Amino acid sequence: MKEPVSFVSLLWVLLLAFLVPLLTSRIRWLHVPEVVWEIIAGMLFGVSGFHLIYQDIALDIMAGFGFSFLMFLAGLEIDFGMITSPTGGSGKLKENPAFFSLVIFLGTLSLASAAALWMKRIGLVGRWTTVALILSTTSLGVVVPVLKEKGIIVGRYGQTLLLSALIADFATMLLITVEATILSSGLTMEIFLVSILFVLFFLAYRSASFFSKWGLLRKTVEELAGSTSQIRVRGAFALMLLFVALSEKLGTEIILGAFLAGAVMALLYGRSAESLLHKLEAMGYGFFIPIFFIRVGANFDLQAFLSDPRSIYIFMALLVAAYVVKLFPAMALRTAFSLKESVAGGFLLSSRLTLIIAAAAIGVRLGVVDSATNAAIILVAVVTCTVSPLLFGTLFPTEYGGGGARPVIVIGEERVGILLTQRLMSRGEPVTMVVGDPDVAGKLEKKGVRVVLANPLDEDALVGLGVESARAVVVATSDDRLSLKVCRLLRSGLGVDRVIAWVREVAMEKAFRELGVLTVSPVINGASVMEMVIHAPDVYHLLAGTLEEKDTIEVRLTNPHFVGKMLRQISIPGDVLVMSIRRGGEVFVPHGDTKLERGDCLSLIGDKDMIAEVVKLLGDVECGDFSTDYRLSDKFYAGSMPFFGE
Repeated sequence: MKEPVSFVSLLWVLLLAFLVPLLTSRIRWLHVPEVVWEIIAGMLFGVSGFHLIYQDIALDIMAGFGFSFLMFLAGLEIDFGMITSPTGGSGKLKENPAFFSLVIFLGTLSLASAAALWMKRIGLVGRWTTVALILSTTSLGVVVPVLKEKGIIVGRYGQTLLLSALIADFATMLLITVEATILSSGLTMEIFLVSILFVLFFLAYRSASFFSKWGLLRKTVEELAGSTSQIRVRGAFALMLLFVALSEKLGTEIILGAFLAGAVMALLYGRSAESLLHKLEAMGYGFFIPIFFIRVGANFDLQAFLSDPRSIYIFMALLVAAYVVKLFPAMALRTAFSLKESVAGGFLLSSRLTLIIAAAAIGVRLGVVDSATNAAIILVAVVTCTVSPLLFGTLFPTEYGGGGARPVIVIGEERVGILLTQRLMSRGEPVTMVVGDPDVAGKLEKKGVRVVLANPLDEDALVGLGVESARAVVVATSDDRLSLKVCRLLRSGLGVDRVIAWVREVAMEKAFRELGVLTVSPVINGASVMEMVIHAPDVYHLLAGTLEEKDTIEVRLTNPHFVGKMLRQISIPGDVLVMSIRRGGEVFVPHGDTKLERGDCLSLIGDKDMIAEVVKLLGDVECGDFSTDYRLSDKFYAGSMPFFGE
């Protein structure tokens, strides 16, 4: 008789998924990603702890779906604009994220092979090729949440690490599949069936592109997108499961299919479907994905590992090798990034999780991995996916995370840029100007301005200034066409998220906005400011006339005490006001009944002395990301606060 499905284990997992963020939000100083806490919680309540979470078909299905969904979201995060260009948009092949990723993987595979051969020679492992492939893996499931939590997954550095993890995961998965096929039945044509997935990937993309041109179909989808049908969300799930089911039928890993499904949507929508992405992320990170990570910790049997002393020696050798084979190849990043970024990236890429455990299970089934090695491999996965993100968070420059005083970089000699620099300096903010005229540079230096004399299109000079970690990069040259070239280099080449341009010609604004650049026009914005002076002079004086006494800042809400509360229920010190809230790609003016959500970016204005206190109260984390599709916010800029836009 078939055993009835039980939901008890799933209930415990969901309770932990709810409690872990509440309990760990107060110890943010440890810089431990939330997924790590979920794994640890699973260990405490699983077979190594209280035995409250056990093997169950309902839990297995939900966890498997959660991991597939994580891979699907990873595919959505890929910026194909950086990959399809031979130079990644930077003008140099060696700075293309895909090129870096390939170099790192080949270096890792070479070092892993040498380490596996050494371990076989001293009698620690059996088949060295299996161990070499196991050491070459990287956990895409750990790398993606960490990069998203840091807010750097869109930039060139984040894309390089994301692609490195992707190539390591799927290249080793394919090689492990080939080796398993050879060991079990010899070299057959079955291993080439995976190519069908890529054929389907191309067909799905071309078909969707073709049908999206049908006006009636597009109109119907738009009408159903915001209704209870949520047609785009349903379509996303259907597409993911189509690829997952086909992967299963072909005998390959389902994560490959899930990722390709996400990649199809990334090609179709790019970064323009922010509302759809926000809905998918809410379902994924709010429900499915935590189930997967908690179950990983719950399934690890610490007692079984400690019962075999030989496992400890194998574990130590594998753990050292796991970091060595990633850290040394990661030094290739040094040609485009800082030493600290390179080392931090090496540690993050050292994370292992599902694929390494699956590879070990395949080895056990084929008789090439014994029980001691299998236990050691599982512990290496648990340790690396716990420690590596912690080391990454410790070594990674604080300015990326929003905790430091990040500089503003102003490019160009326009008078508006000089005036902006002087105003920022008067408030004690770090600011650097990049100018090409030696006379202008000399005059600015006499006024105490930090000036760099360089061509605004000199990529090496911009990288040396740290534009990728700047709070904002303002482009204000005397030529709009030159400004457009600089913005294209910053956005497409260097992956800078926050770029603002001073644009004289109204007709050129569209070209800037297509790059994801926020534009300020003396014609449009000047008229908007005059309109505000007519209709709301007090607001104008508050925002512009009293800058010496007021401060403005954007803060991300992370304090769980305020999540879910209405704005009027929060007692904000002093005369600090909440001007706007940015949530999921949309910007709106709040009212007293507006409920706050975790991750909301609140724009504040008020006394300088009180701003710092309010920031600590709300989250102590300044928003580091910037919407890449400002068309979503045009209505807000143009209507609610006219001095910001058209």
